Amino acid sequence: MRTEIGHALQAGKRILPIVLAKDAMPRAEALPSDLQKLGFIQPFELRDDRWESDLSLLIRELEELGLPRATVSPVRYPKPRVTITEIPQAEFSSILRSLPGWTEEVSPSPGQEPLKRIELRKAFEFESFECAIEFMREVSEHVSRVGHHPRWENIWRTVTIWLSTWDIGQKPSQLDVDMAHEIERIYKKY
Repeated sequence: MRTEIGHALQAGKRILPIVLAKDAMPRAEALPSDLQKLGFIQPFELRDDRWESDLSLLIRELEELGLPRATVSPVRYPKPRVTITEIPQAEFSSILRSLPGWTEEVSPSPGQEPLKRIELRKAFEFESFECAIEFMREVSEHVSRVGHHPRWENIWRTVTIWLSTWDIGQKPSQLDVDMAHEIERIYKKY
């Protein structure tokens, strides 16, 4: 896809970037050099609260480019599945107070530099390697039930967990806060 976009930009073709919900178009300097022109193109936004009107505008634009509609009947649009939002910074410190030992960690988003990921982080220590693995197994059952996955690392008797929501740009959401509370509940057994 990168190659095709690069060729289209080089050839001066019309490109319609589309961003979903609250995602932002990357700044030009955050893109690879062959795609930096893309950062100066106004994207179409498909917002959760204006899904149908935004899609209608996009369809109209595509028609103006010469792409015919497959049907003339009204389109029933799906409801966006992601409705979770980022925790406002003003609420973040009180949330951290409710989660002793958890900290906010900001780091480069791998493969998307200079974008940053913001995560809740905590390291848990155990009596043995086996206890650490059993803890991870038990947490993984909850993770599978709720379908929200942590980033984690096990080094001998220590399990470090980072929580963020990928669907909103690797930022903390209520899903991460709920997960942290459940992890704490499980950890109390150890």
